[in-house]
Amino acid sequence: EIHGALAMFCCCAPDEEEMPIQIIPVEKYMPGLSRGGRSSSPRNGELWAAQAVSVAASSSAAPGDARFTVHLRKPHEESACGWMLDPTDRSVLYVCEVSEDPSTPLEAYNREADESRRVRPGDYLLSVNGVSGSAELMQSALKSSVNLEVVVARPKVFSVSFTKKENIGTGLDVRYAPNGRSLYIESVRDGLVKRAGVDVVERDRVLSVCGVWGGPSVLLEAFKDNVEIDLVVSRVSLEG
Repeated sequence: EIHGALAMFCCCAPDEEEMPIQIIPVEKYMPGLSRGGRSSSPRNGELWAAQAVSVAASSSAAPGDARFTVHLRKPHEESACGWMLDPTDRSVLYVCEVSEDPSTPLEAYNREADESRRVRPGDYLLSVNGVSGSAELMQSALKSSVNLEVVVARPKVFSVSFTKKENIGTGLDVRYAPNGRSLYIESVRDGLVKRAGVDVVERDRVLSVCGVWGGPSVLLEAFKDNVEIDLVVSRVSLEG
């Protein structure tokens, strides 16, 4: 039993337009234990493999590289920066994708930056021009200036495992953007995850389920198709 709902929007490159997202009950994806083992369907593709490598690189950064400041200059206020951002956290922005278009401000920055200071998929934006604590206000700040000072945080990425059981729900409530790359943990209620002491807390992101990387619907299917659940989880620290 996993519940999911999202009444937010997602900001996507290159247009960075606000996109309304419908509320979706996630429990329909997990009617109970399946008979199968691990999902073996090759549904990820090169995009997801690249994301996995990039997230791993971000998470392995040295402690001194865990947080850094990026300066971007856009040709016009309405110009795209060159990233796809997921605002489901409400207080920070999650980097889903980074464009390789050489004309974007972000790609221009990444070309010149030291590798330890390049923005990667899986990073988090903590503030934009001094605005922090609100994903909505940070998105507005990204659109309202040509000169941007962005504080970026690397994620802590780790793995957890548990076994699904009859008549015991996971207790996880998730929200997601349909064109996103993860499941955002809205809350952890009483259930299998909490009772088993699994290290998953509110505001974590599920990046992979049983070796499957992909969009929310693919991750939810992997929950349904497996009894032994292995998760790759991303966590951001808001403390400096």
